[in-house]
Formats: sequence, C-alpha cells, structure tokens
Amino acid sequence: MAENYTLADGQLAAASATILGPADGTPPGGRYVNLSLFNTSQGGDETIILTQARGAGTPRVIAQVVLGPRCQRLVGSIALAAGDTLAGFATDAAIVDYIVTLGAAGRMTGVTLDATGTDAGTAVLRQIRFGIEDVVGTDLVDPG
Repeated sequence: MAENYTLADGQLAAASATILGPADGTPPGGRYVNLSLFNTSQGGDETIILTQARGAGTPRVIAQVVLGPRCQRLVGSIALAAGDTLAGFATDAAIVDYIVTLGAAGRMTGVTLDATGTDAGTAVLRQIRFGIEDVVGTDLVDPG
C-alpha cells in the first residue's frame, strides 16, 4: 500500500485561513512540509501572504510573494511543531491553488516557476520577504 504524502490542498481565500493546523495531526516531534502555490489566473497578479503561528501564539508572516498569471511558487522545508498553524491568503479568493506535502528537514527554500514551468528567478517573483532561500543559491533572507 502506498503512503499518501499530500497533507492538505485547496484554494487560498481573500482573508487569512488555515492551510494546515493542529487538527491535521502534526506529530509531537513536529514535521517539515512543502507548499506548492499556483496562480490559476489568465491575466492578473496575485499577492500571497503566508503566516505561521506557534501553538496558540500570534501568527507571524513567513513569506510574501506576488505571482504573475499561471506562475507557481514552491516552498520547501517549512518547519512545523505540534500545535502550529500554517495559514495564508491571496488578493482574490479561489484563484491560487495550494498543495501541502511532507517535506524533508532543512532550511526553508523557495523557487518560482513561470507559465512554462521554467525557473523564473526575479522576472516573475516580484517580491519576497523573510527566511526564504532561492533554490539557485541567492539568499533572500530579509536583512532587517
């Protein structure tokens, strides 16, 4: 029997909503997850904000990105402890699809793919903040 590595999927709302939370059964030792975001729009940019709340704590922004039409952002190795909540929202409801899968331990990474599936670098990735390292090696950690 094959194991299902998909933990959650859906579409981002226009107001912050849980993507993966305590009810989804993060084990006591925590786990790492990967997040795929895809802008299904044919013609509009989508601003996406992701937050993480430790236990019952205040949600903190872990990433902000503007994705062009038909572009995808892959975020790897988001560390979640038991009781943490990963949430997010986009400019418009039901435009950005997401899938959360089991990840591997490591530093949080990210890459943006254009509409052809090619690494878009900064051509499509117009803005990103906080703790994301580009897969090609450019460190995008917020210096402030």
